[in-house]
Amino acid sequence: MSIEVKKGRDYDPGLPKHSVYDHNPKVEICCHCQTKKRPATFAGATDGSVFSWAQKNEFQTIIYSEIMKEHKGPVFCLLPLENYGRTGMLATGSADCTIKIWTPWDVAHATTSVHTYKHHGGSVLSLAYFEGYIYSSSSDNTVLIYKVQEINRGLGLKLTVVLTLEVKAWIKSLHFGLVDGPRGSLLDSKGYVHWYNPKIDTFGRWIFPFVNKKKLHDKAITHGLIVERESYLLTVSFDNRFKGVELRNGSEFMTRANPNKAKYTGLGWNGLHKEIILVDCLGFLQIWKMLAKEPLLNAKISSKPITGIIYDHNTDRLVYSVKDSTVLHSLSLTRPCEKKQLIGHTGAVLDITCLGDERDEDAASSYAAAAAAASGGGSISSSRAPSRHNSSNNKKNNNNMKNMNTSSSSSVIGVGSSRSLAVSPGSSARSSRPVSRRSRPSSRGRCGRDDDNERNTERASSSSSSSS
Repeated sequence: MSIEVKKGRDYDPGLPKHSVYDHNPKVEICCHCQTKKRPATFAGATDGSVFSWAQKNEFQTIIYSEIMKEHKGPVFCLLPLENYGRTGMLATGSADCTIKIWTPWDVAHATTSVHTYKHHGGSVLSLAYFEGYIYSSSSDNTVLIYKVQEINRGLGLKLTVVLTLEVKAWIKSLHFGLVDGPRGSLLDSKGYVHWYNPKIDTFGRWIFPFVNKKKLHDKAITHGLIVERESYLLTVSFDNRFKGVELRNGSEFMTRANPNKAKYTGLGWNGLHKEIILVDCLGFLQIWKMLAKEPLLNAKISSKPITGIIYDHNTDRLVYSVKDSTVLHSLSLTRPCEKKQLIGHTGAVLDITCLGDERDEDAASSYAAAAAAASGGGSISSSRAPSRHNSSNNKKNNNNMKNMNTSSSSSVIGVGSSRSLAVSPGSSARSSRPVSRRSRPSSRGRCGRDDDNERNTERASSSSSSSS
């Protein structure tokens, strides 16, 4: 299966010419993130600026660019807090040892921070949020845990330190998730992963017990990602490798070296197709299938080293940053469709529609169908993108299509997992899969009652004539 890469829009902060960025070409983007409730993109730069491409309200179609500049050092991490405040908030961590809280959707405070917290003695390297608490790691070899509380009627955010973890390394990345295993994974600069399990004890107190520590890479772990549905931890390191760890038992199930012999700089996950998205410092984009020995795609998308990516599996779209640039670039991945032909009608196909399956929550694939009239017989041609259904479901659907009964006089056909309904005059086929209660034609409708009344009248007349 070939995957096409198409270039999308660029996120340019729109800086004026002859600005400080022209005289200092080393200014680049360190980190970036995106929000979902109100579509926005944020990027932190090495000079302390935070670039914002955000909609001021839900009715705007134009995305405005803002520059938030208050940090005195490079911005290393961004944390969206969309469920706090009146319009959502943003937390940023910098090399100036501070964490700042912003309200980028608030017109009055779009470019100024509302709070500044300085609890670390070194650069703030990573930020994470999990179940009402914010976690921050620093180059002072500590991890701080804050209790989050809204103040000033949702206009501010109060962070109270409730616990300090002493670690003997820089925690480069913090990750938390609802998994079958340790919910907290701390990745450090020596290649170790520290597992913790934050929870509420029997007395209603919040605790953060240590679970285990394991050596994963030979060099610093730079990026990580938790796949909650599968209980996986994915990591990349300066040792040019990426690994997959089973959080249920801590075992490694996948280790692959970069075929380009370069360090990975970004990591993403496609849950629909079970794919790992990677970028490296040579400008290559790689897509790996789970447990595959070779990448599905290894394409050069940038002439400059890529420094990070954001991947959205719902739209198959990624946004990436490159070295010595303040512009974010975007790409969309196009996947080929699978075509099938369903044969069973003996007449022209007049109409076709799709029925959703409420029981299958993972059915995210889209279906398209085209109907064509034929003199000798009718057929349905359908195409769909690869879905998450496994091979057993596909075999079951094929058996359903083989067992179609073409001798029925009914004019309704329900086609297996393709969830389509086609109407053909004179003849049809019915799959072995039962039609849902909502879509099943009612046998006790008004027309059914009229037929019953006619039958009762005929029986009464015949019985009276026989008695006479």
